[in-house]
Amino acid sequence: MIDFGEQLYRQHFKRSTEKEPFDYQVDVARLLFRGCNVLLRAPTGAGKTWAVLAPFLFDGWKTRPTRLIYALPLRTLAQGVYHQARDAAQTLGLHIEPTFDKHGREKIHPYVTLQTGEQPDDEFFDRGRIVVTTYDQVLSGLLEGPYGLSDRLHNINAAAIAGALVVFDEFHLMPAQKAFLTAVAGLRLFRDLCQSVWMTATATEPLRKVLGEALDTNQVPATPEDTARLYAQLPSVKDVRRTLQLENSSLTADAVLKFPQTRSIVLANTVARAQDLYQRIVQGMRDRNSNTPIRLLHARFFKQDRQSKESELQDLLGPRAKGPAILIATQVIEAGIDISCDHLHTELCPMNSLVQRAGRCARFPHETGIVHVYNLPDEPNSWLPYGNLGGEDPSLGRTRELLAKIGSSEINPQITAEWVEEVHADDDAEAMRTTWESRVTECIDRIHRKAILRDNQKRIADLIRGDDSDSLRIIIACEENLPETPAGREAISMRRWSLNPHLDGVREIGWFWDNSGDGPAWTRLRAREHLRLTYALCLRPEFAQYTEDAGLILGIPGTTESPLRVPPPRPGHTPLREETWVHHARCVAAETERRMDRDCPSDGFLAAGLSARYQLSRPAILEAARSCALLHDLGKLQVGWQRWAEAAMHAKQPSYVFDAPLAHTDYDSEDPQDLQREREVSKIAPRPAHAPASAFYSLKLIPKLVPQTPPLIRKQVASACLAAVLAHHGGWVPERERFRRMIGELVAAWQTVLPETLGDAFEASRLLWPAQQLDQHGQLSEFLNWAVSPDSLPDWWPLVSYLTRTLRLSDQRATAEGHNHE
Repeated sequence: MIDFGEQLYRQHFKRSTEKEPFDYQVDVARLLFRGCNVLLRAPTGAGKTWAVLAPFLFDGWKTRPTRLIYALPLRTLAQGVYHQARDAAQTLGLHIEPTFDKHGREKIHPYVTLQTGEQPDDEFFDRGRIVVTTYDQVLSGLLEGPYGLSDRLHNINAAAIAGALVVFDEFHLMPAQKAFLTAVAGLRLFRDLCQSVWMTATATEPLRKVLGEALDTNQVPATPEDTARLYAQLPSVKDVRRTLQLENSSLTADAVLKFPQTRSIVLANTVARAQDLYQRIVQGMRDRNSNTPIRLLHARFFKQDRQSKESELQDLLGPRAKGPAILIATQVIEAGIDISCDHLHTELCPMNSLVQRAGRCARFPHETGIVHVYNLPDEPNSWLPYGNLGGEDPSLGRTRELLAKIGSSEINPQITAEWVEEVHADDDAEAMRTTWESRVTECIDRIHRKAILRDNQKRIADLIRGDDSDSLRIIIACEENLPETPAGREAISMRRWSLNPHLDGVREIGWFWDNSGDGPAWTRLRAREHLRLTYALCLRPEFAQYTEDAGLILGIPGTTESPLRVPPPRPGHTPLREETWVHHARCVAAETERRMDRDCPSDGFLAAGLSARYQLSRPAILEAARSCALLHDLGKLQVGWQRWAEAAMHAKQPSYVFDAPLAHTDYDSEDPQDLQREREVSKIAPRPAHAPASAFYSLKLIPKLVPQTPPLIRKQVASACLAAVLAHHGGWVPERERFRRMIGELVAAWQTVLPETLGDAFEASRLLWPAQQLDQHGQLSEFLNWAVSPDSLPDWWPLVSYLTRTLRLSDQRATAEGHNHE
């Protein structure tokens, strides 16, 4: 049935991919263009990635998502999708590289960006239209604890998914009771405001059921007949033959070298074992005088080396490869890399991962291959990463038992689906006893604690991967070359427990990035508890060897340091320049309009969703966002703030004439003289915090500035605006006595600058009313509760977080455009 310009879409798909689309790929596009959420089940090699990339790049949307956030379970899998998306964007004539103005400011963003712990090129999910990332990055931002960002930026990514098409690829690899339920709950919280696609080859029935209940997903294929038709179309199913063979030994170099004149892929569960196998296989082939290419690929390579290896793999093991080759790898090739082999040798792993690995054997039409499965080695904790230091994951034991019964078998999608169901369904059903409804409640509680109560003691990792298994950003440098921040050198990501064996309290192996003091700094790493306090480490070269062939090896001396890294330009990180209060307010309002044209166009998915969920028209949303922009620095009109600003300008320019209230002064945080001047001025005229006072004085002004909001919800929308103003520097309402000291008298100039800025909507009595109240703290808190009390958050948090994000990013950009920063 042609109901969305199907012929045009098929032409677009072929132009983007050089292939005709399968029927299921057209079905996915049809559902997305209708605004549906999708659950896609298709075997490895079926082209699931293109099933979402191609629709997003098509012009046929009625209500188009603002961006595509493509989330994967492993950062190493993101590289393949990132390059696919870049190639497609380039084919369609879209910008794949940023362009800059004469001042070095980024004027045109790249269409595709990569945001991972080791390559954080889009930290605010704002530069790219397609952002390839990991689910950790998406979920940590959603829960107000974005990995890799300072606590001051805790709220900037909380609404990054608003207006987006969010893809969770290989979601069956997400911990079911942690990340999977949290992702479902997060998208449920933002219902109507984003679309989602959940892609898998092997998800069990309990997981599929939850997606249907919480997100009303449409399954593709929809029926058993559709599934049979899909299998009949796919060359990776109908034109190949794979066999599984259980071996009764552990994986060794000798086992691999029994097949020297073939294409072989060797999969170890840990980087250390992969590196050891690589060295032994290289030596074995050298002893045989063989020139067969041998490559090693895992997560601990620097970007350039990894990309070079991935490019080589297409020549050695891709669709057009000829001749023997051997690849030793880890889980990094379980998805996103289009390679194949005759013999795949893998250590025992859970069945859902095993099926993913098997998809790299006999992947291309008319191939035949054998998947050899080996026992785990006889060594301590050999089951890691499938389990924890206390024992192996139960699914590993059940996979072992099932394989023992099978011994040898043909591999096809129907059989593997049955295996996965048998091994994983009970565990997934048990995990789902923590219902998605209760996870929504738990997520709201964490958000309330972190955003409103500002409780930084409550972590979020236990809702994503687990307290001890989240990743660290690792760089290598000697002490004299320590970067100013972790972003200054290229990083490699590692699990926290990987460093445990090397921390004996005696050796000094490096430094950790410490945020516990007055300011972040590198602190010597000596104890295991330090690993829990940081997201980044710098290891000494004397402890960490790096080579382009083997990658990072811990415990062996080396000389290589991490490459220097120049972070992409971030709006708002240029030196401050004097700017009047009126000019800044107007610039932020203008930038807000530009941002909403980009992120919330009138014909976009977000505008339609805000209308459906809150009965707010696009003009009403713009009105609310502009109100936040115009009033966000109202607290800077206090006498104390302007006294500080005048002193700061006189300290730098003694002849300076102070003739209008300021929003910024001349200041360069990288200039030692400016830093010293700032310290001296603060002793004489301390600079007060302004965000709480901005919210306080806006208390009665904002409701007047949002007349297009329906009266029944005007208090809630005004409260959401007030919350955004209050939180635009990351803070919240302080305790009563501290709050009292933050509220000061306004300068007389408010009588001219506010009417000039707000126009006819300004009423002086509304500005002055809050200061006339006895319980000022209570008045503000009570009004905020319309949107951010625990009872209000489930309904209003998406709007609060969206307005906050819009204000913060607009403030940054507007200030950068004026050579300033937030």
